[in-house]
Amino acid sequence: MPLALIEVSLGPDDTQKALASFAAMREEIVAMEGNLSFHAFPIDGGVVVLHEWRSHQAFAAYRNSPAFATLIATVKPLATQVPRSRLFEEYVAPA
Repeated sequence: MPLALIEVSLGPDDTQKALASFAAMREEIVAMEGNLSFHAFPIDGGVVVLHEWRSHQAFAAYRNSPAFATLIATVKPLATQVPRSRLFEEYVAPA
């Protein structure tokens, strides 16, 4: 299961704007097939987004969705640097 972590650096006046954009799209994203979680949190200097998907296919569908395009169009122009994205795989340690 892919787990995506995105850090978006923002100016002090833009953090709340970005959080509002993520909040506005959250319900639509959480309702997407294969989404397990989607959260945006304020951090010093910006926002971090954490979301989990049941499969790489579900994650790819999200990345090709109108919801993703809306987030890119509303949040990316606010960023002071290129957002840093990392993709992790779920690991369950043996008992």
